[in-house]
Amino acid sequence: TANGNIINNSGSPVTESGVVFGPTADPVINGSGVTRVPTSPTVTSGNYSISLTGLGSNTTYYLRAYASNANGTGYGHNDIFTTTPGTTILPWTEDWENAEILGYNADQTNLYGLGEWNYDMSVVGGRVRFDAGSGFYHGGTRAATLDRNPADYYNNTNYLIATLNLSNYSSASDLELSFYYMHHGEEEHANDRVWVRGSNTNSWVEIYNLYANQGSVGTWNSVSGLDIDATFAAASPPQTVSSTFQVLFGQEDNYPAYNTTQSDGYTFDDISITKSTPLTNLTVQNVAVTNGQSSCFDATNTLTVAGSGSTVHIYSGGEANFIAGSKVVFNPGFYAHSGSEVNAFISTGTYCSSLPPMVATTINDEENSESPDMVINLSPEIKIYPNPNKGQ
Repeated sequence: TANGNIINNSGSPVTESGVVFGPTADPVINGSGVTRVPTSPTVTSGNYSISLTGLGSNTTYYLRAYASNANGTGYGHNDIFTTTPGTTILPWTEDWENAEILGYNADQTNLYGLGEWNYDMSVVGGRVRFDAGSGFYHGGTRAATLDRNPADYYNNTNYLIATLNLSNYSSASDLELSFYYMHHGEEEHANDRVWVRGSNTNSWVEIYNLYANQGSVGTWNSVSGLDIDATFAAASPPQTVSSTFQVLFGQEDNYPAYNTTQSDGYTFDDISITKSTPLTNLTVQNVAVTNGQSSCFDATNTLTVAGSGSTVHIYSGGEANFIAGSKVVFNPGFYAHSGSEVNAFISTGTYCSSLPPMVATTINDEENSESPDMVINLSPEIKIYPNPNKGQ
């Protein structure tokens, strides 16, 4: 629910009021990727509330109230919110580039821009940073560094916890966790580990000992192919992934990471959970691919996109690939915004792990697309109804 308050009309009656929201700051009516939700009936003064629909999962939005009259349109201040994660589609990756706030020194749920993540610490002085500086990033300009600041005699324990809805994969037997990490002089402690659990009510199960494998200080370690299914099968009692699957990255020590080689702490980057073979059928719902992101969705038979009141948004600067062995269905609720790129094709055996070449089609029908300069690349086997390029 979003709220607004009209306190002054500057001498001209209000003709429309409501809220606008989108993926970037200062959203305006008719802006790129911006949704306008007017009050109905029109509120002309005082407080109002509006329910928001069509939101993507695990997505950060900027929202402003507005009111219009003969003098123009006035906007309120920016409110920022991040939606909770929806169904996770594998492969899932985390490179921290979407972090909206670049550090926390207190417990925080649903980190801004990183809605799947929570941060917990044991004592005052713990922290997580996403902008520790040059040399701390495996790729891009962000990574997650856990340490303590200021230094103290007593240790602090930091936890970064991701919660993912893996209910689509409860019967899978080929789920793997991979990541890169670096230590900055870390000594051995009990919480220098990575744990997983099938649901948020299960017991944690250790899947990797960070200290035992950390190697040279200030050097990246590649960890690949940690077998989630085998780890759960060996647990007592055994576990399976669910809608609240969790992975936890831990760090315990008592000094800051002053630089990459001293004195304490761990940095994590480019985390992924993968499934080596696609599902037979997959439905993609309540997903948003934002600027700079590239996502791939595949199924060996039918891939269904949006529908049943759900939405899938591919925003400007985002790229999405849809691959199926038999059929790709784009339902109402699918939005490819101006400046985005969408690739869809039928495969005889090649899926997200190795994309085949595309056949480009430019969409010129503004009635069925957000903008005439949106491009969707289609293999000859893909059909969209109604036909967005008028049969060309």
